[in-house]
Amino acid sequence: MALALPTWSSRTKDRALLGVILVITLARGLLWIGLYPALKITDETSHFDNIQYRAENNMRSPLQTGPLAKVMNPTASTELRTVWKATNHFWRDSFLRYKHITPDEHDLEDLAHKRENRLTSGQNSSMLYPPVYYAAAVPVYSAFRTRSVLVRLFALRVYSLLWGLIFVACTFLAARHAFESRVLAFVAAMFVVLQPMAAQQMIAINNDIAVAALCAAAFVLQLRWLRVLPALPSPSMLAGLGCVLALAIQTKPQGYGLLPGTLLLLGISLWKGPRNRALVTALAIVLAAYVVTTAVCTLLLDRHTAVAAVDAATTTVLTPPRPPHAPDVPLVDFVNLLPQVDEKFLDYVFVTAWGTFCWLDVALASPWFDALRTAAPLFWLGLGAAIARRLLRPAGRFAWDLRVGAFSAFTACVGLAFMVAAEYYARETMLLHHAIQGRALLFVAPAFAIVGVTAVTSLVPRRLHSLLAAFLFLGLVLLALGSITTVVRYEYVG
Repeated sequence: MALALPTWSSRTKDRALLGVILVITLARGLLWIGLYPALKITDETSHFDNIQYRAENNMRSPLQTGPLAKVMNPTASTELRTVWKATNHFWRDSFLRYKHITPDEHDLEDLAHKRENRLTSGQNSSMLYPPVYYAAAVPVYSAFRTRSVLVRLFALRVYSLLWGLIFVACTFLAARHAFESRVLAFVAAMFVVLQPMAAQQMIAINNDIAVAALCAAAFVLQLRWLRVLPALPSPSMLAGLGCVLALAIQTKPQGYGLLPGTLLLLGISLWKGPRNRALVTALAIVLAAYVVTTAVCTLLLDRHTAVAAVDAATTTVLTPPRPPHAPDVPLVDFVNLLPQVDEKFLDYVFVTAWGTFCWLDVALASPWFDALRTAAPLFWLGLGAAIARRLLRPAGRFAWDLRVGAFSAFTACVGLAFMVAAEYYARETMLLHHAIQGRALLFVAPAFAIVGVTAVTSLVPRRLHSLLAAFLFLGLVLLALGSITTVVRYEYVG
C-alpha cells in the first residue's frame, strides 16, 4: 500500500522539521570545520590545488603534463606548500609544545598579494575528475583571492558544507516518501548528519559531498516519479532529473550509479503505462536535459590548458603528452572477481565507511566498531522481518512504503556493485588493492538510511516506533561524539 501524498498542512510541518534538521547540520558542520586543522582531511591539498588552478587561469581546467602527485603537488602554489609544511609541523603531537610560535597570519596575507605565490601547475590527482565541484568553487575562492590562503581554505570548507545541506535536505525529503512518520524520516536524515564519515566529508574540500548531494537530489526526483507510476511526472520534473543526473556525472563517476534506477523507472513506464506520444516526449525531455547539461559543462568548465612554471607571472601553454589509455576491463573478469570479495575486503569497506578519519591515519576505537558489528545482525533480521510481514500480509498497513523501500534497496545494491567495480578497476589498471574507501558509498547514503530504518522498525510494533527512533538518535549522537573525540585527541593531544 502506497503512503498518502502530503497535504498542505503536512508540507508546512515538514518544512519546519527540515529547518530544524538544517540548523543542526549547520551547527555540527561549523563545529567540525573549526576542529579540523587546515589540510588534515584526505586529499584536501589536491582538491584545493585544482580549485586554485582554475581560479588563477580564467576557469580553465589543468591538463596532465607528467606524473601526478597523490598527496602534495611539488609544483603547487608557494602559499599552499607553505601551509602544508606548517600544518605538518605544528599540529598533532607537537601542537601543545609549539603553538606559541605558529606562523604569523600576516605572512600568509602578504603571500596572497602577489599572484606568483598563488600559481600552480595543477598536476594533482584530482585533475582527472570532472569539473562541476571545482568550477562552482571558483567564485568562493575568488571572493577571498587576496586574503590569506587559510581564509580561502576555510571558506571552501564552508562551500562544501552548503553541498552538505543539500545532501541532508534531500535525504529527509526522500525519507518522507518512504515513511508516514516524521519521526522516522527525522532519524533517517540525522543518519547522514551524524554518521562520522559523512560528517567529515561534509566539511572537507572534496568532491565526494557534491556528488552525494546531486545523487541525493536525483534520488528524490526518482522517488517522485515512482510515486506516480504508471503515470508520467511533469515535464519540468523530468527535465530536472536529466539535468541533475548530468551534473552528478560531471562531478564524479559515482553519478553513473543513479542511471540504473532511472532506466528501471523508464522500463516500468513502458511496461505499465500507455505507449503513446506522451511517453516518447518524456523520454526525449530526460535525454535532452541530460545531453544539453553535459555539453554545457564540457564546453564551459572543461577547457584545458597547462602551465610551465608556478613562479612565473604569466602562464605558458605546453603541448602535453597524451595520457596513457586505460586498459579495457572485460565484464567476465569482473564477474570472476566477485568470489574474491572476501571478509577482509568487506571489513575494510565497513571500517572506512564508518570511521577512518584525517588522511586515513586514525580511526574510531575498536569498541565502537565492535558495537556496530554487533548491531549488523539486527539489520539483516529486521530486513527479513519486513519482507516476511509483507508476504504474509500483502494488504496490511505498514509504516513504510513498499515501492519506495524496494527501490531504495535496489539503489543501495547498485551502489555496492559500483564500489566493487571500482575496486576491480583499480586492481586491474593500477595494481592497487583496497583502493576504494567505504566513504565512496555516500552517494547512496539516503537509500541506505531508508532501508536501515525500515529494517529496524520492522522489529517492533508501530506503537514503539517513536521510542525506537529516540534510541537510534541517541546512538547516532554518541557515535558523533566518539568521532569528534577521536579527531581532537589525534590532532591536538597526540
